[in-house]
Amino acid sequence: MSKALPRAIGTDRLELVYLELSELDALRESSSDASLLAHRGWSNPDQLFLGEEAWLPGFFAGRLREDPANETWTIRAIIERDDRAIVGHIGAHRAPGPDRTVEMGYTVAPSRRRRAIGTEALVRLVDAIDASGAADRVIATTTLRNTASIALARKAGFAPAGILWSRSSPWISRRLERTLHPTIERP
Repeated sequence: MSKALPRAIGTDRLELVYLELSELDALRESSSDASLLAHRGWSNPDQLFLGEEAWLPGFFAGRLREDPANETWTIRAIIERDDRAIVGHIGAHRAPGPDRTVEMGYTVAPSRRRRAIGTEALVRLVDAIDASGAADRVIATTTLRNTASIALARKAGFAPAGILWSRSSPWISRRLERTLHPTIERP
């Protein structure tokens, strides 16, 4: 079983807060009410996790139900400290497996882009993963056309690691990876 990550990880400007299963379920069941996370004192001006992103809460709730080891590894809200707004989300698709690899995903709200929020959040979460000692490698995959996401990953220390394509998908993806500090003694 993987080591847990802290439930809240932060920088001076951002908090990366793990979303509990009950919160994911509430978002999945509502899929239209951004006030569901107001109990945390957050606003959701860009309606993240809703509309086109309404599938996310159910997807990650399923990951938590299928394997409790995924707890604290999956989706986190990115909160900007000054206005307590949800400005994005970030997290691993699941806890690291036997290959000690973690695949990441991230989104920054359109109204908050071009302010280095994504880079700051990704660097901080990868640092926390590295400090956990549970993974040796982190992967990010994005569509080849998403040059902003590729640039964000590169700024966070990721290097191109190949092109992925599938006959069942119209998208060609860029795979990027970052090797973490190898652990001398593994748990």
